[in-house]
Amino acid sequence: MVYVQRQPETTRSIEQVRADLTQAIQAHLLAQGFNTMPLVNVIVLEIPASNHDLQLS
Repeated sequence: MVYVQRQPETTRSIEQVRADLTQAIQAHLLAQGFNTMPLVNVIVLEIPASNHDLQLS
């Protein structure tokens, strides 16, 4: 399980970020020669509005 947080300027959807990261992680693990089926769960977190406002101040 991987948790990531989108940056405020990111225009890509949560679904696209999740799909791209899942594919990249799985491909990397397979390329390393692991003889397994990598099961990856990527959770994309949003910056809470109040924290975002504080970061911009």
